[in-house]
Amino acid sequence: MKRLFGLALVIAVGLLLVSCGSPSGISDEVYDLASHGLDIVDDYLDREIERTVAVYELDEILSNLEFVIDDLVDYDDLEAYDEDVEWALILLTDAVDDGLSQTDEEEMLILRDELADILGK
Repeated sequence: MKRLFGLALVIAVGLLLVSCGSPSGISDEVYDLASHGLDIVDDYLDREIERTVAVYELDEILSNLEFVIDDLVDYDDLEAYDEDVEWALILLTDAVDDGLSQTDEEEMLILRDELADILGK
């Protein structure tokens, strides 16, 4: 009986681990790109990379995200929140691009946290 219970527990934990990943309503590709963008913003806010480097890398992610979303639309695989993720990343990139001249760090943190909430992080 103990073995059966142990096996059931191992299977349940395995299924939980397999089901982890992007939150419901967000495509895996969109989740991965936006998560990378979130990491870049965190590095910028932690002063690990310069603003120009962060903006360049975020622009690259947004470009890739645009292609991914276009492909998802073409195949009717677009999830409910994919475009919300894209919009949140655009707003965050714009805030970083402004540097501290137009956008203060507190506003960047708010936008960063909004993207993190959408991603479930």
